[in-house]
Amino acid sequence: MSGQKLPTDEAELYRAFLRGAVPFRPYSAAVDLVFRVPELRQWMIDGGFAYLREDKERPTAEIDFKAATDRVREAVASGSFESEFPPGDSCRAALWLAASLAGVPHLDPLRFFVEALSADHAKLCAEAVMYAADFMDGTADPSGGLDDESMGPREELFDKICWE
Repeated sequence: MSGQKLPTDEAELYRAFLRGAVPFRPYSAAVDLVFRVPELRQWMIDGGFAYLREDKERPTAEIDFKAATDRVREAVASGSFESEFPPGDSCRAALWLAASLAGVPHLDPLRFFVEALSADHAKLCAEAVMYAADFMDGTADPSGGLDDESMGPREELFDKICWE
């Protein structure tokens, strides 16, 4: 780790993160996801999980996903999750997906967390999976283009099968 502080300019910080992630697409997608979830990114920075490393030409930012997930696990086990991880359950699910893409072993399956995702975080997580699969400019729409009150065809079928 470097003694230097991470850049405060958002564009330069993003470039530093991506320089640290290239050329491994899934890891790059994980870093991109953390960057795009501001409250998760800030928690990673404040907790020391995101740091600057001196490179030959210019500094790169890196993320220690294993240490971050270990800290969250410890907070859950000690009953201090809310105070130790103020971003909440949706960000925790985003962190778990990012850590999985980054190759952290022995994570609890995402199925235990996916329902905690907010619509905004679900969109970003879906886009991270597409990015990792080399669809770097893919976009996701959690509402399927419908307003919040409408049910789409899949939701209608799900309700019909499950509740009728």
